[in-house]
Amino acid sequence: MYKRTALTKVRESHNGVSLKLHNKFTTWINRWREENLTENQKTACEDWLMGRTEDLVACTTTKESCSAEDATPYFTFNKYKVEYEYETKNEAGEPVEPVKEATS
Repeated sequence: MYKRTALTKVRESHNGVSLKLHNKFTTWINRWREENLTENQKTACEDWLMGRTEDLVACTTTKESCSAEDATPYFTFNKYKVEYEYETKNEAGEPVEPVKEATS
């Protein structure tokens, strides 16, 4: 069904193809941001991602930069981790959804 060397060629070219598409998308998104967003909007987005807005449940957000140059996705990316100060929504002051009883 496949040529004998097809899988080997795909494995060899995957890194280059992935990086080319990532760079193409990054270029497009950066150009779009420059044309459509103000500095205040960019800052507001970063603050929201880091949990620094007033309308969110109390939490601590950390950003970890991960480098994956030898494995997929072959570039550095950010991981966000959120730790809530409360165990349940009720402790945080969130409304609790009523429990629905099963009917037969």
